[in-house]
Amino acid sequence: VSSVTVETDDTLAVVAEQCGALEHLIADRRVDVGPQITDTGIVDIAAKCPNLKSLSIAWCSEVTDVGVKAVAECCPLVEALDLSFCHALSDAGLLALLDNCEALTSLRLEACDRITEQAVVAVAQAAPNLKTISLAGCTNGCTT
Repeated sequence: VSSVTVETDDTLAVVAEQCGALEHLIADRRVDVGPQITDTGIVDIAAKCPNLKSLSIAWCSEVTDVGVKAVAECCPLVEALDLSFCHALSDAGLLALLDNCEALTSLRLEACDRITEQAVVAVAQAAPNLKTISLAGCTNGCTT
């Protein structure tokens, strides 16, 4: 399995255990409908799926810096990351990506209210391979 769509931390735990070669994961939710993924599930995936190249956890509002830091530390091959509407994410989680995710080419941070302009500038300066960044709806100093 190279790609999978999931809905809960329990599902992520099974996927992490059984699909160590996973490269693409879509765990989006739609506002109040759909999966409720938390740091627990993201940490499981990061720890057991080091070949992850793309991760989409848009609208997973229970994912915090802890989950994003786990991805940064365990998944150095990640190229595309969608963290849109992850309202608990702060600069600390975003900056953790800079240390290990040199392959990052696409980053979506739409409506990530706690991300500051300083963090976005730091990402732009330290991520030479970044080709796409989406900041639509950021309200804490970020503009589109």
